[in-house]
Amino acid sequence: MNQTIEFYDKNAKEFCEKHDSVKLDSFHETFKIELKPGSKVLELGCGSGRDAARAIADGFDVWALDGSANLLTEIPKIHPELSDRLVHAILPQKLNFEAGFFDGFFSVACFMHFSEDELKLILQELKRVTKKGGKGLASVPACRPDVTDAGVDIHNRVFHLRETKQWIRIFNECGFEAKAGDPEPDKLGREGVWWITFVLKSL
Repeated sequence: MNQTIEFYDKNAKEFCEKHDSVKLDSFHETFKIELKPGSKVLELGCGSGRDAARAIADGFDVWALDGSANLLTEIPKIHPELSDRLVHAILPQKLNFEAGFFDGFFSVACFMHFSEDELKLILQELKRVTKKGGKGLASVPACRPDVTDAGVDIHNRVFHLRETKQWIRIFNECGFEAKAGDPEPDKLGREGVWWITFVLKSL
C-alpha cells in the first residue's frame, strides 16, 4: 500500500487537476436516495475532494479521509469548504471517531487498493463508526485491463480486482448487506475500464 500512497503524494497536484472535474452523477443520485441530506457521513479515499464537496453541496454533513498527506494539502485550494473536515489516516487503522458517529459513508476508487485481510479490517472499523442500519456506497472496478497480473498499473499502484460475488462475500462477512448496481463506463473515457457501485447497509 505504501507504493500506492507514494504515487498520490508525488502527483497530488496533477491528480487533483485531472480528476476534480469528473462528475459522478448517478453515484450521487443514488447516494441521495439511500441517505437523507443532513446525514453525517464519512468518505474513505477522498482524492481531490470532488465527491465530498458535492455531498456537502447536496446537504450532507461530511468528513473526508485519505492516506495521502499531500492530497489533503491540495484539497483546500480547490474546495475550501472542506478545510476543517479533512482526516489523514493510512488504512487500515482505527478511526478516531466514536462508535455510531456516522449515519453513513461512501468510497470511490479506494477499496480496490487493499488486500482482503486489509479490507476486512477497514470494513469492520467502518461498521463500528456507522450506526446500525446506516447506508453506504462503494464504487470499485468491474474491469481494469490496465492492471497487470502482478496487481499493479503503470504507476505501480496496487490493485486487487474482484468479481461481484467476491465483493459481496467480503461485505457480508463484515456485517453489511450488499446490493450491486449495473456496471458503468469510466468517466475519464479509459477504454475497457468499467466501474460498479455497491449499496451497503450495516446490519
